[in-house]
Amino acid sequence: MLSLRHWPVLFLFFTSFTSSLFNSVWAQSKLSIAPTVAPFSSYSDSQKQNYLLFKYGTGLTIGANINYHFTPVWSLTTGYWYQWGKVKGQYGDFFNFFRSQEEYMNIPLLLNMRPSSRKVSPYFSGGVILSKETGLYKSRMAAKTMLGAGVSYQLSPRLTVIAQPTLVLGSDRHEKEEYPSFPAKRQLSFQAQLSYHLFPVKSKL
Repeated sequence: MLSLRHWPVLFLFFTSFTSSLFNSVWAQSKLSIAPTVAPFSSYSDSQKQNYLLFKYGTGLTIGANINYHFTPVWSLTTGYWYQWGKVKGQYGDFFNFFRSQEEYMNIPLLLNMRPSSRKVSPYFSGGVILSKETGLYKSRMAAKTMLGAGVSYQLSPRLTVIAQPTLVLGSDRHEKEEYPSFPAKRQLSFQAQLSYHLFPVKSKL
């Protein structure tokens, strides 16, 4: 099983492979780019002695994806997502309540499936998000699991709308131990993409 130290190597291979695809017309016909937006809600907790520490957050993720469609059904996704959210929670021996904001830099590495060639099709995604908190509580790069299931609607030979609820599971590794630790993190979001294909894609009615 791959450990966290292997993910930078995997990411470099993935991005090198993706960038090399831009060098041919054949490859460009399989590429699409997609602005992405996703409101989210997250919850993290940690059991300490006889009480529960927790934090709850809501916010927004924005970014852009690069998709490589290596078959009509399967595609790979990478890109860059910026995530911002407001957080409130409780920690410490005296049940201290706090409010703050969090900012994250996220790099997705996803495998997608669109099983139908019709205009409207189910759409599934799964993979890893390389995530780093960049706000007040800076963290090390962490690998989180993402799963999504929704629908894809082809507006035209070049434009496709994708909408799917997603679930992200993982934890943050803070650089300083005095920051409160909430290892069990779950994030639910609704992701919307407008995918632009560099070359037209045909679909069935």
